[in-house]
Amino acid sequence: MKTYLVERILAFLEKRCQFKSDTEKEKIRYILMVIIGECGKFFFLLLIFMTVNRCEEYVFAVLTVLITRSFAGGPHEKNSTLCWIHTILFFMSVMLLSGYYWSEVAYSTVLLFAFGTYLLFAPIVSKTRGFCSRPKKMRLKRYSIYGIFVVIIMMQLIPSYKRVMVAAIFLEMIEFYYLLLKERRIKKCGE
Repeated sequence: MKTYLVERILAFLEKRCQFKSDTEKEKIRYILMVIIGECGKFFFLLLIFMTVNRCEEYVFAVLTVLITRSFAGGPHEKNSTLCWIHTILFFMSVMLLSGYYWSEVAYSTVLLFAFGTYLLFAPIVSKTRGFCSRPKKMRLKRYSIYGIFVVIIMMQLIPSYKRVMVAAIFLEMIEFYYLLLKERRIKKCGE
C-alpha cells in the first residue's frame, strides 16, 4: 500500500516537474516513503494514546523529538517492522518516564546534557542519511542546538507538558550515546 501510494505521487510529480537525475528521483522516493511511514506510525500511536487518555502528552513528545532528532540524528532500524517496534517502545517509555516526578535540577541537568551533547557530537550520520559534508554537519549541529532552545521555550510556555518533553529528550540522549558508542566500536574494529 505504502509503495503504491509513493509510486503514484512520484508519477504525479514526474509529470509536473523535471527531475535532474535518477538520484534526485530516488531521494524524493525515499523522502515520500519516510513521510508516509512516519504518518502511519504517528496516527497508529495517536489512537493508542487516545485510548489511555494520553493523546496530548504523546503529541508534545512527538513535537520534541521532531524538533531535536530531525537535525541531531538518531537510530535507524534495518526494516520497517523493527522501526515500528522501536518507535512504539520509545514513546511508551516516554509516557512511563513522564509519570515520575522530575525536579527542576533534573530538568536543567537533562537539558544541559543535551545541549553539551549536541554541541560536541551532533549530528549522528547514519547509513540512511548518507555522507554529510562538513558545512552541512555544522548546519545540522547548529539546528540541533536551536532545537533544544525551542524545547526550553515550549516548556516555559506550556509547563504542564514539561515532564513529557524532558522524558523524550532524556531517552533521546540514551539512544544518542548508544549510537556514538556503536559508531566508535565500528571505527575501532575497522582499524
